[in-house]
Amino acid sequence: MEVAVSDDSIDELSETYLEEVTECVGALDGVFDGGASGVERVESLESRCDETGRSLQSALGAAAPTFRSVYLQAGDLAEFYTRVDEIANHAEAVALDYRATGAYLGPVRPHLREMVADAVVASTHLETATAAYLGTGGGETVSDAVSHIRALERACDDRRHDAVRVAFDEREVADALVVRELVHGVDAVVDSVEDAADHLEFMVSISP
Repeated sequence: MEVAVSDDSIDELSETYLEEVTECVGALDGVFDGGASGVERVESLESRCDETGRSLQSALGAAAPTFRSVYLQAGDLAEFYTRVDEIANHAEAVALDYRATGAYLGPVRPHLREMVADAVVASTHLETATAAYLGTGGGETVSDAVSHIRALERACDDRRHDAVRVAFDEREVADALVVRELVHGVDAVVDSVEDAADHLEFMVSISP
């Protein structure tokens, strides 16, 4: 007979998972600062996120019956964590693309690192939003956290435009195109944070 998983266990797994995803995103800065081990660190962290994510999904499937959203909205919550997984996936994809292309970043490097910083802050707000949804957070509401994420996504769009402009101003077209793909890849990380946040806000709107 399958043993039911307690709400507390799911809450702890969720907190760990979101923190690991944020750490994975933050490790992109080590990729762009020229460190030789940056890509390997992102790969390692993404694998750890996968392991925790699988444990979390299994726990949701075995959640003890309660009147909390963890049980009543288990399907939607599983979809949310699947979207969170995309954040780490995009971060790893950027790191692998950078290693594969050996792109010269030059004056675009500061823009990329600023975009990574935005992504880290956005992911941190997603941690807060998730804790608020689960009822384990502090004062900030889901709506407050999601608003911050959307503002960061808009700011990151502006940084993306600036980075692409600099790439084409400073590099040959072929090189600039490679760098542009990396810039879009980092932007996709922030977009995936917003996508997960949007789904979380939807869950709040239909919460019983």
